[in-house]
Amino acid sequence: MLFSDRLSNLLANFLYRKGFIEEEYIQYYAYIYNWGIDLFLFFVNLLLIGILIHKIIPSIIFCITVSLLRIVTGGTHASSRIICSCISYLYYFVVMILYTYIPTSFVKAFMPAYAVFLVLIVFLSPVDTPNKRFSSSQKKLLKTISAGLCSLIAIATFSLIKMEKYDYCTIFVLCVIISSTDLYIGYIKNKRGNTI
Repeated sequence: MLFSDRLSNLLANFLYRKGFIEEEYIQYYAYIYNWGIDLFLFFVNLLLIGILIHKIIPSIIFCITVSLLRIVTGGTHASSRIICSCISYLYYFVVMILYTYIPTSFVKAFMPAYAVFLVLIVFLSPVDTPNKRFSSSQKKLLKTISAGLCSLIAIATFSLIKMEKYDYCTIFVLCVIISSTDLYIGYIKNKRGNTI
């Protein structure tokens, strides 16, 4: 995180010195770069862990699903990036441990509830923060993207069921449950103006 802080500030200040951005926008660019670098490093770390534990495809599924849902829908906003990172890694390890122990029969029986979780994500999204509110046009756009993303996740899940790839299907199910729970907690905390 110290690395991403320094690099993002260097990039934003470089753009300012070269005349590409005004001084008042330095902090915004630094924030965006910091967020992007952190997301990239998180993705790379999980892929490296996936290689080490021989779960590269499950790691890719987790990264893509959770990252895209989080970017589009929002969720719980932690009080610090360290807490956010700890929670994110905890989610990953919970999914990587649980998915191999969940029986196929449960996954098949859970599909109606899974559809409800996907609808809940679309219904609640996007969750912004008390410090930065989305405009109504931004909310509408993000909700539309959220609906499209959840549709793609549903198609991928049901395709995996057809191909009898239940382990991968289970990862999608767990990611959606975690993401919808995170979104709901963020929605409640957002209404109260709190962070973790």
